Amino acid sequence: MTTVPTQLGLVVPDDWWRLPLTDDAVLRRAVDGAVERQFRGIDNQPVLRRETAQALLDQARHARAGGGVDMYVSLEPVAGVPIGMSLVVSLLPLPPDLPSLEAVARDMDDEKARPALVELGSGRCVRRQRVDSLGTSELGVDPTREVLLVDYTFMGPAGTLLLLSFSSPLVAVADALAVLFEAVADTVRWSA
Repeated sequence: MTTVPTQLGLVVPDDWWRLPLTDDAVLRRAVDGAVERQFRGIDNQPVLRRETAQALLDQARHARAGGGVDMYVSLEPVAGVPIGMSLVVSLLPLPPDLPSLEAVARDMDDEKARPALVELGSGRCVRRQRVDSLGTSELGVDPTREVLLVDYTFMGPAGTLLLLSFSSPLVAVADALAVLFEAVADTVRWSA
């Protein structure tokens, strides 16, 4: 009997904080930990602390509503400046009309981004990169501000798609971020 792999392995940078999305109590503890880490040594900002926690919790719940199972956020500043990056990991049902990655790529094609089938060490996937506005405020980012969005879509286990959705408001360094995001996507592994 063949065992279907269901356990996802993924390597992210050390300074990215994991927010498990499947259990609200666990999510709340993870958000509290992320905020505590981000505001370490800053005791005179209780309102900002609360607002940050609520914004992060709202964003995580939004990701969960879209099929997200995990969310990662970058917490470490570089030269004192926070580097805004996030990753949402989603496991979605494979639509019956999209039986292959080629069909998924055709379905994702639009005027803003041309998806490409790419071969990574972790397997074949559809890569889609674009710069767009979010349309909604996320984690304090102006909804009209342009952000870099990079998605990697893999065939998942048992009729699912694995979607890695990276985003960052740092459009000026899009090429460098795209390299980092691909390095993370390249670590995808499934085990039983």
